[in-house]
Amino acid sequence: MTFIAFMIAMMSCAPPPRMATSQLDTPDHHFATGMRLLNQGKYADAQREFELAIELNPKYSKAYAGIGLVKAYKKNTQKPSILWIGPGSTRVRMMRNCWFM
Repeated sequence: MTFIAFMIAMMSCAPPPRMATSQLDTPDHHFATGMRLLNQGKYADAQREFELAIELNPKYSKAYAGIGLVKAYKKNTQKPSILWIGPGSTRVRMMRNCWFM
């Protein structure tokens, strides 16, 4: 019973979603802008746009997916390299941390 009361108290402490300040201040607009910035390679700006979408609507799943894409693109910026797995084995090529055989 104490646990339930604690959980109710914790849920009521969550900050309310941010209110839109203009007609373009919508989760859809921030998501579209974030995707455009992501395609341009501006990862920090794209992440900021996705976070603004989440501030407006914490249940906006596209923005969470966008943040995941930003993290994936940031992580996969290493130079491609070619590796061999032992003598006579299949050549494995690594491109942006993705393995292909």
